[in-house]
Amino acid sequence: MPRKIRLFSGLRTPSHSDELLNFFLQREGWNTGDTIGTLENFEFSKTREKQNFVFVLPIFGDNDLLLEHTAVLESISSHCLMAGSRVVIVLKGDRHVNDEFVLEQHTAKAKLKKIFHTIEATSILKTKLDQDTAERIADEISSILNTETSNFRELDLLTQLLGDRPFWAPQKKQISFYNEARGISLLQGVSSEKIDTTARILKTLAPFALEINNSHFKNKDIAPLSQLSSLKAVQLGSNNLSIEFALSTFKYCRWISIAANGISSLDLSLAHPPLSSLLAQKNNIRDINIESNANFTLKRLSLYRNKIEELPWPKTQERIETINIGANPIKRLPEQLANAKNLRFIGLARTHIKTLPEWIFHLPLLKEIDISHIEDALPSSQIKKALKNGIKLTKKPA
Repeated sequence: MPRKIRLFSGLRTPSHSDELLNFFLQREGWNTGDTIGTLENFEFSKTREKQNFVFVLPIFGDNDLLLEHTAVLESISSHCLMAGSRVVIVLKGDRHVNDEFVLEQHTAKAKLKKIFHTIEATSILKTKLDQDTAERIADEISSILNTETSNFRELDLLTQLLGDRPFWAPQKKQISFYNEARGISLLQGVSSEKIDTTARILKTLAPFALEINNSHFKNKDIAPLSQLSSLKAVQLGSNNLSIEFALSTFKYCRWISIAANGISSLDLSLAHPPLSSLLAQKNNIRDINIESNANFTLKRLSLYRNKIEELPWPKTQERIETINIGANPIKRLPEQLANAKNLRFIGLARTHIKTLPEWIFHLPLLKEIDISHIEDALPSSQIKKALKNGIKLTKKPA
C-alpha cells in the first residue's frame, strides 16, 4: 500500500494547526510532500495508483462550508480519477464548549456526504481541527488509511455511471443493482452504452453473485454480461428474458433465478453442467423440456405458480433435493421421482393433486411436503401415514 498522502487546505495560507497536522502525519510515517496544497490549486496526479487525500476545510460559525469550496469539491469528487481513492475530510472552526465536534445535523457534514457520495472510501472526522487536536486527528487519519480496502475503484465508477451506489457485499462478492430507497433497479432504462460499461467494470470486480431484478431487461440487454465468468449465481426476476438466452448468457452459473419473466416454455436443452438450482416461479410455463441425456444435474427446482399440467421427469435427474410445483394445475407427480432418493422437500400447495403416490412414503430423506390448500382433498389415512413417517406437512394457516 502506498504511504503517500496528498494534503490540501481550504485556506490559501495554511494555519499553524494545518502545519501541526502535517508534522504529525509525517511522524506517523506518511509522505505528505514538502508543502500543503491549496484547494484553488488542486490538480489531479497522473498516477493510476489508488491515492489518499486529506482535505482540511474551514467552516463558518454555523458549521457550514464556504461557498467557494463547494463548487471545487464537487468538481474534484465527480472526476473519474478519484475512483478508488481514499478521502479523509477534516473540518476546522470555532471549538466552543458545546461545539467541538462535527455532528450529523451540521450543514457542512450533510453537504460533504452528498458531494462525495460517489467515493466509497470517504471519512468525515468527528473532531474539529485545532492545535490541541492535531496529533489525535493525525493518528485517526493514519488508522483509517491503514485499513485495507478492496474494489472501491470499481464501485466508485459504477456510482458515477449510474448515479447511485449498488449494494456490494465484499465477503460474499455479491452485487445488487436494486435500490430499495427508490424502489427500482439502477439499471432500469439505462442506455446500451452504459450497460456495456457496467459489464466491463463488473468483469474487473469479478462478483460471484449478481442481482439485476426489476431492470426491465430484454435478451439484448443482458448480452454484454456473458463475459462474467466469475458468476456462480444470478437473479433475473421481473425482466423480459427468455430461459434459453439466460442459460446461454450465464453458462457458468450454478444458481439461476428467472422468476416473473413471462416465460411460457421451459426448454433446458441449453443448460450447462454447472447448473444445479433453477428458480422459475411466477411465469406462464406450460411446456417443459428436460432432455434425458442432459449433462447437468438439478438439485433444486422451483416451478411455483405456473400453468403446468404434466411434469416430464427423466430418470437421469434423480439427484434432485427440493422441488416446488405448487400453484400449478397438475394432478399427479411423475413416477420417475420415485428414484429421487435425495429428495428432501416437495411443494404441492394449490395443485389439483388429490392423492399422494405410495412411493412418496419410501423416500429415505424426505422431510417436508407443502400441502397448503389441498390438505382437505387428501385422504386422512395418507396424512396420518406421512406424520407417522416423520414427514412435516405444511398446511394453510388456520
